[in-house]
Amino acid sequence: MLLKRQGELVKRPLDTLKSIAGHFGMNRHAVEACERDEALLQKIKTDQQFAADQLKVDATPTFFVNGEKLKGAMSFEESEKILAALLKR
Repeated sequence: MLLKRQGELVKRPLDTLKSIAGHFGMNRHAVEACERDEALLQKIKTDQQFAADQLKVDATPTFFVNGEKLKGAMSFEESEKILAALLKR
């Protein structure tokens, strides 16, 4: 759902996250507690920095399968074909 609503996330990140969280049963207070959790925010920042600097992630989505980096949107059929080939190695 995050990927599907990426455009909304860019324009209105907090409202969109609250909407998505509500869809999955998380109440507004729980979402707001997450927003204020400095340790969680620091962990996210550290993970983002690692992904950018070490893994060279520059697109969403990006997946790693058997050491191969797959990035960008692709159809199910494309994904299936690539994954099947990689998993046979």
